[in-house]
Amino acid sequence: MKSLSSEDYYVLYEEWKSSGQTKAKFAESRDLSRSTFYYWARKIGRMEVSPGHAGFDLLEISPRTGQNPAARICYPSGVVLEFYGLPDPAILRQLTE
Repeated sequence: MKSLSSEDYYVLYEEWKSSGQTKAKFAESRDLSRSTFYYWARKIGRMEVSPGHAGFDLLEISPRTGQNPAARICYPSGVVLEFYGLPDPAILRQLTE
């Protein structure tokens, strides 16, 4: 099989999304290397999740303390960090880079 461009993989990715097949079955049906298709699907999928920013949701900061968190960072993976009390800005910078 000839080498495919990133545009070719984008087209294949879109076809896979609408196919209803697993990545493995789709790659097999198109005579693609499974690992290469997984790589491109992950790469293209990440671009779709967070176009225009680094992949983080809005950082919410509230001056209140007590029961509710003062700050919350929500990562695209579903991980949520909550801070009770105002966090050190240097720590926030490290967590959002």
